Amino acid sequence: MNMEKGPTAEHNEPIQSDVLAAEASQAAAAEHEMSLWQAIKTYPKAIGWSVLLSSTLIMGEWACRPLTL
Repeated sequence: MNMEKGPTAEHNEPIQSDVLAAEASQAAAAEHEMSLWQAIKTYPKAIGWSVLLSSTLIMGEWACRPLTL
């Protein structure tokens, strides 16, 4: 049984704050220019989680209220 390890990556370079800020700014700009459909396709798990959590909270509150007419 050959159990060779795959290539490993080491990053010893220090993180430069100006480069990090520029990359974050570019990523934020790209996300702001996404259409709704692109966002849904890009982040389906985040949207599903949001819908599930929101539905749970709404239905939990609805179930706790007595029905009075």
